[in-house]
Amino acid sequence: MIKFLFVLFAIIGIITLFIFRSLKKKRPTPESRSSYDDSQTRFDPVWLRISSLISFGVSFVLLILLSYQTVDSGHVKVAKLFGKIQPEVLTEGLHFVNPLKSWTDMNIQRNSIQADDGDQNPGMTSTTADNNQATVLANFSYMLNPEYAWWVLKHIGDETKFRTELLEKAAQSATRDAVANFKLEDAQIGKRSQFEQKLQEQFADNVLINLPQKDLDSLQLRKIFSIYPTQLMDIKPDPKVANALAEKKATEINLEQQTTLTAIAKEQGNRKEAEGTGIRKLIDELPEDMSAADVALILRASADKTRAEAFMRAVTDGKISFGMFEGSSARIER
Repeated sequence: MIKFLFVLFAIIGIITLFIFRSLKKKRPTPESRSSYDDSQTRFDPVWLRISSLISFGVSFVLLILLSYQTVDSGHVKVAKLFGKIQPEVLTEGLHFVNPLKSWTDMNIQRNSIQADDGDQNPGMTSTTADNNQATVLANFSYMLNPEYAWWVLKHIGDETKFRTELLEKAAQSATRDAVANFKLEDAQIGKRSQFEQKLQEQFADNVLINLPQKDLDSLQLRKIFSIYPTQLMDIKPDPKVANALAEKKATEINLEQQTTLTAIAKEQGNRKEAEGTGIRKLIDELPEDMSAADVALILRASADKTRAEAFMRAVTDGKISFGMFEGSSARIER
């Protein structure tokens, strides 16, 4: 816009100056003034000169405005002269430049994109190693190297174009390739960190493969974009698959609970059998002259001992923090 105004006012100044000089040459001499027709000088040359000066003044101001560029932090500007990209980059700050050059702003901050397959739901739907359909939501982070901003603008395009034509397509391919190497449960929980690492590696490889192989060697091509760790936000299976997996997990939990309860019941049976065997052996070893009351007292004492041992284990394991006891006395009558 500024260049257009500069050219416009420069043309106006040149035209008014030309008209002014033309009318000045036609100004009548004193001898021919009586026969001079004032209608031929309808416009006062003085005003033409003032208009010309104003136009040149505005053009000069616009030229000054075109002669410097301000670059914001986190951005660079790439020059273009007569349609040709120049291998130079302006970093942040104020710069005096060639007014004939045009400038394109390029973002060099750390940015991220998400792989999206274009349907109504966000994310990328892919097939896992165990043939389950899963939707992956992940942030692929990158940063443009300012040294190569001119190369990207020349061979790929501005920020909008290199995001859509290069990075988004690389993220889509990376998601499909990485998901195909993991089972659904591993990608969700078991090997989540490895899955994120695989996403980052695939993304970096795809970006490098799709870069135009022009003007730079392989080492320089690797420096154009810095690829940062990928953040996996979520991986969701198809709703039907999710329900089936939930039912399967619930069944496994119920089976584990039943197995545990069966083991507990078996252990209790074994303990009671052992207690019965011990009591039977104890009775067999008692003196023959002991009465039934004495035997009852011995069995009660054995039961009290068992309860006391269980209580002590509970206290030791922290399952009981306090207890209340009622005093009593047991007497043996002869």
